[in-house]
Formats: sequence, structure tokens, C-alpha cells
Amino acid sequence: MFQIGRRLRALPLLVAGASLACTPKNDAPVAAPSDSAVTTSTMIGTLEARLSAPQRVTRGAPVKVSVNLFNRGDTTAALHSPGDFPFDVVVQAASNDTVWRYPPPNTLRTLVGQLNPPIAPGESGFYGTMRWDQVDSRGIAVRPGLYNVTAVLLPGPPWGKVSVGPVPVRIDP
Repeated sequence: MFQIGRRLRALPLLVAGASLACTPKNDAPVAAPSDSAVTTSTMIGTLEARLSAPQRVTRGAPVKVSVNLFNRGDTTAALHSPGDFPFDVVVQAASNDTVWRYPPPNTLRTLVGQLNPPIAPGESGFYGTMRWDQVDSRGIAVRPGLYNVTAVLLPGPPWGKVSVGPVPVRIDP
């Protein structure tokens, strides 16, 4: 969707599935992306979607997964996002089996979205954060090992479903 005359390009965005909790509602410590974070990116029009997660975490520590947007274009741009989940998260074991998705499959989604703050050319903007509590889709703690985390966004036509990642996260005993 383009807005004529204001140099604001709004890209519609919806999101698709993993088993993490949207921005934590409690004050539990979260393993945040830091110097040891792993980051990967995918382009959505002129916006680069960057997925970050910690490279290593201790068993039982929540894993913070975040997406930021960087405008590589020459005009201001913004993405629409659904009102309920900023993006979906998929966690896969090294075997490529999906162990966790948030929101879970078949979750009723709010289709009414919001326009995230516009991002000027050369600038970055926060898109969203989610948390994985190192459990599988049944709520059982996963074993230490390597897991791949992917964010899934649905920016709408012409892009369809856009996956950002995966980034590897190692859970230490």
C-alpha cells in the first residue's frame, strides 16, 4: 500500500507461527541478544528485517528473540503488523523437527493491524520481541543442544510469507 504525496511507503504486514510468549508480562530475566548475539536478515522491499537471538544460553533461561527493521531505501517506509502478535517464531531441533511455534497453529488471529512508526532512510526501528522458555509445544523442557530459531512475517503482496533466519541458539547444560 503506497501513500501518494507524503513519501511514506506502508507495507502491510501480518505474521505466521511458533510456541514462544509475546513480550514477557513478568519481570523474569531474559537472555537478551548482546555481543554474543547471532543476527541474520531478509529484505522486505527497502526494509531489511533483522532477527537476533543469543548464541548460547544456559538450560532453563528464557531466550529473547527480536526483530528490528533497517531502511535501505531513499524514502521513509513502515510496515503494518497485526494487533496480536508482531511476528511468529518457529524453533526447530538440529534434526529440523519443529519443537515449538508461537503462536500455536490454528490460533485465531486479529486481522486489524497497526502501522509501526515510519523509518527514515538509513535509520533502524524496533519491530518486536518474543520469548521462548525452552519448552516444546507440550510445555516440556527441551534438552540441551542446538536449535534453529526463525521469525515468520506476512507482509502481504507481493512478498507473501517472509522467513527471517534461522539463527542457531545453543542451549548449554
